[in-house]
Formats: sequence, C-alpha cells, structure tokens
Amino acid sequence: ANGRTRELENTNKLLRRLPYCNGLKTGYTEAAGKCLIASGTRPGKDIIVVVLGDSSARVWRDASALLNWGLVM
Repeated sequence: ANGRTRELENTNKLLRRLPYCNGLKTGYTEAAGKCLIASGTRPGKDIIVVVLGDSSARVWRDASALLNWGLVM
C-alpha cells in the first residue's frame, strides 16, 4: 500500500499458452506423483480439470488437452 508499482512473472505453462486458462495449482508427492488442477472459461462455459498421478511433464499436455476438450469442442 505504498503506491509503488511491481511487476510479477508467472512461469506456469498453461497460463502463458492458453488464453482461456485463468488459474491453476500444481503439486507433487511421492505417493500421488505430479498433479495439476486448472480452470478455464469461455463465454457460457466454465471448467475445472484435475490431473492426478502423472509421472512426467505430460501433466501439462494432459491438462491442456482436457481444457481444450471441455472448452473448445
């Protein structure tokens, strides 16, 4: 609240690549593997996708495919 301007950078891949992705949270545990929850919106449609137990960087591709399927199709 001091009036200064700050620039923030987000490195989450889906937020940069998909214009309709408006939020996400990543996670990892040994038991659950890589996990990602993402949300997206288009006119008249809102969706939340959940990818659990992924073992690689595919978690980004899988979440992207689910968002596309739910919002674009």
